[in-house]
Amino acid sequence: MGIVRKDLTQRLCRITGFGDLAFLFLSGQGHAGQVISYAQQTQEVLDRFSVMLDDIGSSRDELLSATLWIAEIGEIKAVQNAWDEWIGPRLPPALTIVEGRLATSEKVIEAGLI
Repeated sequence: MGIVRKDLTQRLCRITGFGDLAFLFLSGQGHAGQVISYAQQTQEVLDRFSVMLDDIGSSRDELLSATLWIAEIGEIKAVQNAWDEWIGPRLPPALTIVEGRLATSEKVIEAGLI
């Protein structure tokens, strides 16, 4: 098992392989020290996941589960809508959205995919 750190525009992201599976972790950040909306930040994080999945020869169709940690549970609707738009009409993976303390106050969402 190994961890490979890949920086995409200064954002934290890790890809860790477990046999034929891969665990990806990505945390979103605000722009220029400002917190952007939950919908925007979620969309940016998911767009980066698309790039990462392409880079490892995978796709959204291979996702088994996702966990989205958000700073304020009251923003769950905006996050859920961004997720639904990104995942599309395919059979969705299991999804958990929870409120949690994130890495920094500039981040409003962190996500992990398996």
